Amino acid sequence: MRKVKVSTYIVEKFGDDPVTNQTVINWINQGKIQGVKEGGMWFVLINGTPAANDVSYLVDLLEASD
Repeated sequence: MRKVKVSTYIVEKFGDDPVTNQTVINWINQGKIQGVKEGGMWFVLINGTPAANDVSYLVDLLEASD
């Protein structure tokens, strides 16, 4: 399992930052993705999540927030 900063996760998974850091932190808090807070910084734990720029993955995450 790889631990990356939230901003790195956004760039790797969604390209041109279509979501904010706070959105990703909310997904972590809601259990939609795995992550941890260490020393005031949030990290996403990457383990087999969909490939970068997977639009359907982003749509699923956004629709689940309704």
